[in-house]
Amino acid sequence: MKNLKPLQRQTKNWVLLLIFHFGALFFIPITSVLAQTPSGGYECGVFKKITPDGFQPSQPAYVDRFGNQYTEDEMALWNLNLQANHCNQIQDFTLIFENNQNNPFSDNEMETICDVFSYLSGLIVAQSGERAIIRLRKDPDLDANIGAVGTPFFPNQCGLGHSLVHQQLFTGGANTPQHGLIAVNANISNFYIGPPAGIGSNQVDYYTVILHEALHVMGFGSQITPNGSPAQGFYTLWDLNIVNNDGEHMILPTIPSANGSCCADYVFNSADFPGMPNLIWNQNCGLANVKFDVTQLPPVNGEYGASQDPQTFMNVLSHLDRSCGSEHYVMNSGTPP
Repeated sequence: MKNLKPLQRQTKNWVLLLIFHFGALFFIPITSVLAQTPSGGYECGVFKKITPDGFQPSQPAYVDRFGNQYTEDEMALWNLNLQANHCNQIQDFTLIFENNQNNPFSDNEMETICDVFSYLSGLIVAQSGERAIIRLRKDPDLDANIGAVGTPFFPNQCGLGHSLVHQQLFTGGANTPQHGLIAVNANISNFYIGPPAGIGSNQVDYYTVILHEALHVMGFGSQITPNGSPAQGFYTLWDLNIVNNDGEHMILPTIPSANGSCCADYVFNSADFPGMPNLIWNQNCGLANVKFDVTQLPPVNGEYGASQDPQTFMNVLSHLDRSCGSEHYVMNSGTPP
């Protein structure tokens, strides 16, 4: 198992990153490589889990950010074809590479993925000392316009949802075989790995794609549905920081909880956010755009066009809009140009 040296990456572009630490959120300017996008680009899409034929599920114990359910058996790693771990020196993460359907990761791909998580590890503060386990696989069944998808796993809970990744990084004790998943489209042939200056006009930077999905794994993701209710019985830390132009929060706590199993309930603020879901579908860089509650107030709006299903709605609220303002956000719904 070799030790990998970090890639030297330089760029003049600034992207904006949110790192979760318990209930607090910190807005940190960082540099990263921004890809040159081919016509149409690739989206960060919706993942629909396919349960293997003949599988007899027990009671679902975990969910991902898309609403897919997983049993304890499905979280196991013993039955997977795993590649050698090329990331044994990362402080906060253990990366598991799966050779799915004879689609292994190349050494360069694994090195780039290790580089991304090493970079993120350097930004995390007050960690528990335990590593979050992230599984990576290539998926030949993703739609052609989807470059990759990323998600943490959540245990069954209510009120405010804390992912297994969040629990493991900051409190420890999330004793499951894996805490998050990144699936990369196995059919894409124009990913680019190398120095920024060498990227071609029809190539997509692999580092940027993985960084985007890794941030979803870290907590960039909404559970707000078109009517404002939580998709799976809980909102996320991300949801608690979505505001309107007047600084009113979209999701409000109600303490004490009416539900004895929750420390606090959370409700959608219908008074200050009327007109759902069109309020979100019709955003156009105006004052009505919802924003993320940090100093720079980045616009929250994944640009997904005409698709208006509930899962896409959550994805719209899980991304930043690069058409509004001057910043190119790595958390745009498509790979930035």
